[in-house]
Amino acid sequence: MRRCSAGRSRRRRPSRRPVAPGGCCSRLAIVTLVVLALPAGYWQLDRRAARAEARLSTEVAASHAAILDAAQRGDGELFVSFLSGRDRAWAEAQQDVARHGNLVNRLAFGLALTAGEPVSPTVTLAPDLRSAELTRPQTYELAVGNGLTETITLQQTVVYRLGPDRWLFAPPDDAFWGETATVGGRYVRVTYPARDADVVEPLARDLDAALAEFCRDLADACAELHLVLSTNPASFIAYDRPAGTWTGGSEIVMPTPTLFGRPIDDAGRRALSRVYAARVVSAAAANSSGWQCCDDALFYGALLDAQLYRLGLQPWPVGAAEYERLARQPELLRAVEDLWRRDTVTADEQWLVYTLVDFLIAHSSVAPVEMQRLLLNGTEMDYWDWLSRVTGGLYGSQADFERDFLRYAAERGLDSAALH
Repeated sequence: MRRCSAGRSRRRRPSRRPVAPGGCCSRLAIVTLVVLALPAGYWQLDRRAARAEARLSTEVAASHAAILDAAQRGDGELFVSFLSGRDRAWAEAQQDVARHGNLVNRLAFGLALTAGEPVSPTVTLAPDLRSAELTRPQTYELAVGNGLTETITLQQTVVYRLGPDRWLFAPPDDAFWGETATVGGRYVRVTYPARDADVVEPLARDLDAALAEFCRDLADACAELHLVLSTNPASFIAYDRPAGTWTGGSEIVMPTPTLFGRPIDDAGRRALSRVYAARVVSAAAANSSGWQCCDDALFYGALLDAQLYRLGLQPWPVGAAEYERLARQPELLRAVEDLWRRDTVTADEQWLVYTLVDFLIAHSSVAPVEMQRLLLNGTEMDYWDWLSRVTGGLYGSQADFERDFLRYAAERGLDSAALH
């Protein structure tokens, strides 16, 4: 029998430590809980971020409401307190625009601001939460003739930046506007910021078509116009009254649609086309007639409105009631002649000039723009002398002219249409 020596060690089997019951399961549970907790954590973070963005958006909207209120009430001090000072020229232009009541008002262009229910703006915050774009729809009433109006909506977009204690109305940077582009037609070239390309490119075609129709009746060729759609709020300043839309020149500056208001539907697009087309046609008429502000504004303006009406760019402001009134009150003919010598008139007198212009265009072979030239070139011309010239000597006396005028008024009094 072989015996092991006392010094030889026995081979031992590897020892196995007992595992605590449920150990693996515990580690798995912890991992599972962590994994399940991650979405909840992210949800909490998203919720906090959403609350923060909602709060900031509300603050931006509140600043804009304060700006609009200050402008409406003429509170210049409050208005300035919400203006960014990073661009002094821009800030001064905005103050001037607000002072003339044109921050959102477009009355000089035939769009009357409505007093409907306020609409909440849309606020888009920048990723760093220090600037924001605010877009607000604004409704306007547009006269379409016969005492009827159409309501259209335009969207205005402005920029706000976070100041020390409030959000400030601020100038957009170059990236907001994009590159400057130009689109050209036969009669008009349009320069505009890329941001408004989708609105301006079809608009440019409408402008060229309107000018083509206007220029068709002219003896002289129309000179090309250059319409600059400006990103500068100072471009509103020249239009603080309707006569500001009549001026001529080879270059015309108007606010770009983002400043003026971008259309949101077909009705808005048609209205915007009328506004810009009326401006370029008025400039072409001033260039052709030689008009300078504000010579013979009453009669010149009525003749210009007649041309815009014939092009479908604005309604005719008188109807059957006015013609019937003139036919029933022939003594008003003296009032028409009296207006020739006056610089200012009331709304209750201005309609008389429109009835006269309507009659002249219907009964004369002289083009309206030629009537304007005769009006402006005869500084010492009296009323009958001008009438005789614009009717091509058709009437032997003023009495003959007025007899025909009253007959025409009686006919128009039975019809709601004018300037056929």
